[in-house]
Amino acid sequence: SALGLEMLAMLYGLTLAERRVLGGLLAEDAPRQIAAINGVAVSTVRTQVAALRAKFGVQRLEDVTRLVAEMPPLVSALRDQSLQR
Repeated sequence: SALGLEMLAMLYGLTLAERRVLGGLLAEDAPRQIAAINGVAVSTVRTQVAALRAKFGVQRLEDVTRLVAEMPPLVSALRDQSLQR
């Protein structure tokens, strides 16, 4: 979820650009697409991907996406709290 992605970004100190790249990767966009959407060079996206791997302490991008997938369903928890008020 978008909220899970933001939570993970805060935990790992991701920049806005890194969050955008990670969001694109999770949407299964190719680096070329991510670069075009964000108005940057493909080499910039590759640099940000390397930064993501370093910040998450992983070798493969699949490990980053696994971390995001393991985030708890925060939206549901927040929605349940708002119903109790």
